[in-house]
Amino acid sequence: MENETRLHGTSPAAMAADSPGRMPAAAAAGRVSPAVTRDLMAHINDFLSWHDFPRTVAMLAEERSEKRAHVDSSLGKLPAGGMRRARLRTDMLRYFDEGKRDAFFTAWMQYVPASAASFDLLTLKLEFYLNVYFAIYPVLPSSAVLVVTMPGRPSPGSADARNAGRQELAARMRVLKTFLETRGAGLAHTGEFLAYYALPYVPTPEHHPSFEHLFSSRWASSQRDATRLYLESLPDGPETPA
Repeated sequence: MENETRLHGTSPAAMAADSPGRMPAAAAAGRVSPAVTRDLMAHINDFLSWHDFPRTVAMLAEERSEKRAHVDSSLGKLPAGGMRRARLRTDMLRYFDEGKRDAFFTAWMQYVPASAASFDLLTLKLEFYLNVYFAIYPVLPSSAVLVVTMPGRPSPGSADARNAGRQELAARMRVLKTFLETRGAGLAHTGEFLAYYALPYVPTPEHHPSFEHLFSSRWASSQRDATRLYLESLPDGPETPA
């Protein structure tokens, strides 16, 4: 059991790095292809079997089967080929504009290869900024939901409307906090992102000197352009989990 516990939390790239001269070039570059993932999975399975971890082997096989079934089910509900990809891109940019975080990331999981979502630094950085964008969406100048009175903008309406908007902002900040503590935790030691880990704890981030640049129309527009270019750069071929 102690040996099984030590296995948790070790990334495929780190495991490959433990074998000198055997780390795949794709993993070294921060991107793991489906072929490399399958090879790593085979080695992991062999290692666990050799050292007599039958329950872990069974659990790994079950989770891999569930991932394949989930992707197959998702692909079966969508148009084939490039038309499906183009439709997803269009939907994602619309969800971006409308601040629909859950819908956006549901489509994101279908569109972005699992290997890129897990290991590609560019993808991880973009996902981080997208989470920040959706968290502060209610107070962005381009937002369809006006939460606070920004400089030079009219009052959003009644006190009840403002209170409801603030509650929406607070709810989104809780979602951001969860992301920062889970998927986003890996970038905590990167200077570019360090300040954002304080964002959920700032009551009015639109007025904070560390975050006020986020509330310009230019910042939101640059995030949209970066997202569009990234989505267009990905190949149209689907990736099947290893």
